[in-house]
Amino acid sequence: MGLKTYWRSCAASVVLLAGTATASSAQALSERLGPDFLNTLGVGSRAVAMGNAYSAIADDASATFWNPARLSVIQKRQFMLDYRSVVHSRASQTNLGIPAKTSVADPQLSFVSFVYPLVQVRSSPTPDDPERKVSRNWGTIGFSYTLGGYFNYELVTSINDTGGGNSAAALGRAVQTGTFNNVIRNEYITVSYGIQGNPKSLGGATVGLGLGYYRLNHSQSRITVNETIPDQGSRIRTETREREKGDADGYLIGFTYRPRLNQEDAPWYLGICYRSGATIGGLSDVGRGFGNEVPDRLSIGLAYNFPIQRNLLIVSTEGQFFSSANKPGQTDERKAITNFHLGMEFVPERPLFTIPGVASINAVRLGFRTNANAAKNYTNYDNVVSLGFALQRKDGVNLITSLEPAFEILTGTGDFQWTLTGIVRF
Repeated sequence: MGLKTYWRSCAASVVLLAGTATASSAQALSERLGPDFLNTLGVGSRAVAMGNAYSAIADDASATFWNPARLSVIQKRQFMLDYRSVVHSRASQTNLGIPAKTSVADPQLSFVSFVYPLVQVRSSPTPDDPERKVSRNWGTIGFSYTLGGYFNYELVTSINDTGGGNSAAALGRAVQTGTFNNVIRNEYITVSYGIQGNPKSLGGATVGLGLGYYRLNHSQSRITVNETIPDQGSRIRTETREREKGDADGYLIGFTYRPRLNQEDAPWYLGICYRSGATIGGLSDVGRGFGNEVPDRLSIGLAYNFPIQRNLLIVSTEGQFFSSANKPGQTDERKAITNFHLGMEFVPERPLFTIPGVASINAVRLGFRTNANAAKNYTNYDNVVSLGFALQRKDGVNLITSLEPAFEILTGTGDFQWTLTGIVRF
């Protein structure tokens, strides 16, 4: 999700605001956004590079987020770290009309996941093979931590409170300034499980089911500073500090399906995932004003494998549907939205580029997604174009480690954000 779109909308609104910059004015902006951007940002560089069209093809440790049913296709233990840029927004306003500005803050670790296939191996000797062993897969379990919905919003204002007009000379006589700083962060702990089978009633098609539970810890810190500078030049300063915490629970239900044609798997597969919303409890009336509703999300994805000689082109498309609220009386004023996602991945027979003895580039990805704004009072948004690649190290034919960068470009502004994912398989 292009977070800068939200903040550019905020910035435009700030310029139009009149009066003193107080906590309530900044709160009015933030409550339209809600506290959670995770559902539209997504996690994992492969998913980001493919436009977040990932619910049908997730085959790495980020399946704990995208579709727990897809955990069932993972055959090896995986450990994933996701590092990405996060949003910091600073808006400045005076009654002279100084425009607002936005910027991206320092990057940070945003996703950690560990996946463990539950495989049972036992001896099953035969007269011809006394060392014969068989294995049975009891499904795959995954654990993940996600830092989502993080933003740092700072509003700085300077107004003339003497009624002397809008000139710089009038502002020099008596000026009131205000700074409002708000930091919100959502931290998720998720436990997921997925299993698959080939029921004869469905012609031997591969069907996977998954369940997940997440615990959301929400915190926000606010600092409000007001200063009045009278004619004599002395300063009168007041400062208010507030900190609130809340928590919520939710769940995920995933489904994956791949038909079998002529005793072989078909080249297409389907993925569906429902992620329940949550109402953050433990917040005061002020805290709820910043939005205590995390929206429901339904993702429906379809992917197709195109073999091109010995190369492979994967095309994936997905629709994501977000609710406006989880219960009556919501405070964050969201509207229900739908976004469309499209992704492509090219996997060549031979690496595109090789660093001898180190790794090689074995996949290139492109994506596009719409970026509709859930805030009722904002209608503008930027579509997002994404790209990325995978630098992988193999032990023979087995993939061991990969380093995967991805970039998202906002079509309306040309701004970009990035993510970098590392995966270890063992």
